Amino acid sequence: MAGDGMAQLLEQTSIFTLAWSASTAANLPSRTLPLAEDVALLCVSGAQHGDIDRVEKLLSKGIPVDTRDSAGYTALHYAARAGHTGMCERLISVGAGVNATTRSGSATPLHRAAAAGRLQVVKLLLRSGADASSIDADGKNALHRAVSGGHIEVAEALSKVEPALKDIVDKRGNLPLHYAGSNMELVELLK
Repeated sequence: MAGDGMAQLLEQTSIFTLAWSASTAANLPSRTLPLAEDVALLCVSGAQHGDIDRVEKLLSKGIPVDTRDSAGYTALHYAARAGHTGMCERLISVGAGVNATTRSGSATPLHRAAAAGRLQVVKLLLRSGADASSIDADGKNALHRAVSGGHIEVAEALSKVEPALKDIVDKRGNLPLHYAGSNMELVELLK
């Protein structure tokens, strides 16, 4: 498929360009930093890949910790989804918003970590004040997202912190239990 080859080439080019831009911008003096959207990409890219040094350099140049990309994701959203606990700890320690929501989906870092099954990050976010009952644009809380992904330990951790999450109905009229499917361990947990 010619279209698939072109898409792959474009993706590889984007990754190369972003990596080059990130390494270059992290070493630029503050007065020559790139445009805000580029800075957001550099910061979230560093967070997504667990590159604490890159993110530290950007933060030291005055880049706000909650800088957002075009979809409204912060570095903490990306680090949480990728499971970079150390990066999440650092971002939170310098004031990253644990309840920051994306623009269109209203997802928090907790939603992202739960959906990806990142137990240690979920626990960190909860200890740091993340609102377990926050719902996204689909009306789903972090428990819905964890159960949809089949992440039993994450679902258990969320249920212990906020037992009422089991009773929240999303915009489709589904409880977290409805997303458990045939996973009997999740079904038992959510009864």
